[in-house]
Amino acid sequence: KGFIMESEEQQSKMELPGQGSKVSKDTGGMVVPSDEESGNANPTKRTKIASIFDGDVLASNLLERKSDIRRSYAQGSPYPHAQIFDLFQDSFLTSVKEEIKSQTKVNFKESDLFRVYQSIDLANLEPGKPPATELKHVMRLREVLYSQEWRSWMEQLADLPPGTLTSQIDCACNCHAPGCHLLCHDDVIGTRKISYIIYLTEPDWKPEEGGALELYEPQLDDEDALSNGKKSIPIPVSRAWPIFNSMAFFVVDPGSSFHAVQEVLGNRPRLSLQGWFHAKDPPKNIELATLQQLKSKQQPTVQRDNAKCRDTKDISNGNVEFTDQDRDYLKQYIRPEYLTAESMKDIQQRFEKDSSVQLRNFLKSTWVPKMQPQKPIVYDDAYYVSGVSPEWQLRGPAHKQRYLEYVADASQADDSLVVGSLLHHVKTNVFESDAMGRYLNFVTSLGKPTQIKSSQIRRFRPGLDYTVAHYGLLVDQSVLDATM
Repeated sequence: KGFIMESEEQQSKMELPGQGSKVSKDTGGMVVPSDEESGNANPTKRTKIASIFDGDVLASNLLERKSDIRRSYAQGSPYPHAQIFDLFQDSFLTSVKEEIKSQTKVNFKESDLFRVYQSIDLANLEPGKPPATELKHVMRLREVLYSQEWRSWMEQLADLPPGTLTSQIDCACNCHAPGCHLLCHDDVIGTRKISYIIYLTEPDWKPEEGGALELYEPQLDDEDALSNGKKSIPIPVSRAWPIFNSMAFFVVDPGSSFHAVQEVLGNRPRLSLQGWFHAKDPPKNIELATLQQLKSKQQPTVQRDNAKCRDTKDISNGNVEFTDQDRDYLKQYIRPEYLTAESMKDIQQRFEKDSSVQLRNFLKSTWVPKMQPQKPIVYDDAYYVSGVSPEWQLRGPAHKQRYLEYVADASQADDSLVVGSLLHHVKTNVFESDAMGRYLNFVTSLGKPTQIKSSQIRRFRPGLDYTVAHYGLLVDQSVLDATM
C-alpha cells in the first residue's frame, strides 16, 4: 500500500539527526534511515522511502500547515492544545466512517463519569483476520496513526523530545448518542502521553447539538483552593466542536489537562475515534491525577462565602421521645398521613429491613417550590453560568461536582415564595428542628441525631450539573443521609 513498517527492533536502532540518519524534506522533516542503515551503501542506488504524507490518506497540504498548527498548539488555553481541520482526505475518512457504521457493533457503557456506546477497539484488530478483513480503511488509518513517521510528526507538533512516543496502539471508536457525555477528568492513566480525538460526525453538525470537547483550568480540591486563596472555576475555558475530519489533541498532564465531553443534546449521534499515544514511562507528579484525587480519602471542605452557612450544626440538646407537640409542629409542613402512629411504625419497620425508605409527597403543597419551565437554551458563553446569581452560587471542582448552591439568608429575601428562600425556610424550620430530630429517631431507630453536617440546598441544571462518587465522601462514623 505504499507504506514501510519497521519492526520494534528496527525502530529502536534509528538514530537522531547528526548520528548517521538524515532528515528529508520529502518526509516533512521526519528522521529516516541513512544509506548504510537501509542497506544501500551506494547513494545512487538508494531506495526512496514512501511517506505517509504523499499517499491518499492525509490531506495533501498538511505539511504546509505545520508551522500554523504548532503555533496554534503553543497558544492554546487553558493549556496547549490544537484542533487540526481537514486532516485527512474527505473520501478516505468517509470510507472509515462507513466501515465502522456498517461492519461493527456497539456496546453500551456507563458509570457516574461517562455514558457512551463503544464500538471497535483498534488495538484488538489482527491483520488478515475478521473483523480487520472487513475494515480495510480502518486498518490503514491505524497504520498511519501509529507509524514512526506520524508519531515523530506529533512529537514535533506537541514540542516533545524525539522518541517520546512508543508504538503502543490505544484507540477505540466511541458513539455518543443523545444524552451521552463524559465528565471532567485529566486522562492520566498509566503511560498515556498525548490524547487525541478524530471526529467522524456528520459534516453539518451544529453547536446546539452539543458534544463539544470542553477544556478546563486546573481544578483544585477544596483544601488546596482555600490554602491558595482561590477557587476552582468549574466551567470550561475553551471548547472544540466535533467538526468532521478534524482532530483535537493535547499532552496528558496530571492535574492540568482537565477536559470533558459536553452532553449530546440533539437527535444525532456524535461519532469519533478516541485514542492516546503512549510514552515509555508514566508522567511525573502522577499523584495529582484525577484518578488519584478520587481515590483520596481526604474529607471535602465545602467552599462557602456566606458565614451563616455552617457545615455542622449541633442539635444534641433536648428530649429524644417524639411527642404530640412535635406532631402538631410538623403538621404545619409535613402531610398528616406521615405523622400518624401507625404510619410512623410502618416506616420504622421498612427502614429497619432495607436501611432506606422513600416517602413520596412528603411536604404539604404550600411548601413545595413551583418550578418555572425550562427556558430555551442558547449555547453561547453564558450557557455554563445560567442561573448563577448572588443567591445561587456555582460549586466545584469540576472533576468531582458541579451544581448551584443557595447561600442567601431567607430572612433577607423580598419574596418568601422564591424557590431558594422557600427551601431555605423548610431546611431551617423543618429538617434542622428538634421535632424533626425526634421524628427521625423514631422512624429509623438510630437514635436522635446530634449534628447536621453539610446541609445544602442544591440546584442541578439539565445537561450541566452532576456529582461524582469518590472516596472523599466516605466518613469514619455512620451518618443518616436525607435528601428531599
